[in-house]
Amino acid sequence: MFRSALGPFTVLTALYGLVVPAAVGWLTADYSPSRQYISEMGAVGAPHAFGVNMGIFLPTGLLALGAVGWLAVALPRGLKLPVLLLLGIGLGNLGAVAFPCDLGCPAEGSARQGVHNLLGAAQYLSGGGALVWLGRRGKLPVCLYAGLGVWASLYMMGGPGREMRGFWQRAGEVLLYLALPYLAVTLQRRLVVRKN
Repeated sequence: MFRSALGPFTVLTALYGLVVPAAVGWLTADYSPSRQYISEMGAVGAPHAFGVNMGIFLPTGLLALGAVGWLAVALPRGLKLPVLLLLGIGLGNLGAVAFPCDLGCPAEGSARQGVHNLLGAAQYLSGGGALVWLGRRGKLPVCLYAGLGVWASLYMMGGPGREMRGFWQRAGEVLLYLALPYLAVTLQRRLVVRKN
């Protein structure tokens, strides 16, 4: 029962982490999902900041921590450390609650903005690293390419793709969140095959 519920829980986590912010973004006036960061909906001074932080980032962060922790417990010892690097997904979301960004989510701003940016970067750096590591160590080429894609999205968000930073952030989010059910199902199958 413990392992059989892992797949559905990771699917729930991925759906909540991807669909809820997208839906709220599309319904929020004066917000462009392709041009603005997700955390800008919860920025200090944003009209619905409290609802966004408590209704999106807090539950998403807790779900992600639960899903990653569960994956780490269910997987063999050699894959635990790279999976634990995916905790950055949850910590990045919880960081958006504890350290909401300034309006516009600038690269430089208040001290709170600095911590927000640091936690956001850590989410994508550690998540991409986890997927690259799993791709190589776990012989999962899909994860390798997804991890490189996460790193590329981080580069594009802060560099040449800054005008479309919301799009690039969402591309990285899709890769990170969809990795959770992919890992749950793929690695669970491998464990079953090895036991038989």
